[in-house]
This record gives sequence, C-alpha cells and structure tokens, in this order.
Amino acid sequence: MPEKRRMPRRRRREGDTGRPVVGGTDMEEHDRLLVIAEAADRLGVSPLTIYKWISARRIGCVRLGRAVRIPESEIARLIEAGRRPARPVWPRVRRVKKDVP
Repeated sequence: MPEKRRMPRRRRREGDTGRPVVGGTDMEEHDRLLVIAEAADRLGVSPLTIYKWISARRIGCVRLGRAVRIPESEIARLIEAGRRPARPVWPRVRRVKKDVP
C-alpha cells in the first residue's frame, strides 16, 4: 500500500494573527456577518450594487461555501472612506454692479 502523503503545514508569516483577513485588515473578533440584503439596506443601495462592489473588490466579503456575507466592520469602513468634511461657511460678499456708460 502506498504511503499517504501529508500536506505541508502553512507557515505563519510575521505578524500573522491566525484570524481571517477581510478587505486587507483582520476581522474583528466578534464582528457580525450580514447577508447581502442587510448590507444593501444599511448602505441604501440595491443588492446588485453590493455584488458589483464585491467583484470590484471595493468591499470585502466572507464566503461560506456558496453563501456570501459582509462583516459589519466592512460596512463601517466603506462609510468612513466615503465621508467628506463639510466646507467652512464664509460670509457672502455681494458684488455691486457698475453702470456701464
């Protein structure tokens, strides 16, 4: 009987925590996973938009078999990335029209 080959263990890289990595950052330890419809509802977009963002890697996801889930931290990251500061309000100066002779 041939000897059974064992798969080599994956070596840990420096700084590897062993936790799943989503969107380039470690997933929070107790991060809730949302279904596509919940994520779309929170962001105010359609589920199709969420699928497009996943395929474009704009938003990270977790695949559990065929199921796709979005971590809450990814929703928060996407919102924070889109946040723009308000412009300061300057007093308006009215221009006086000159009479052209």
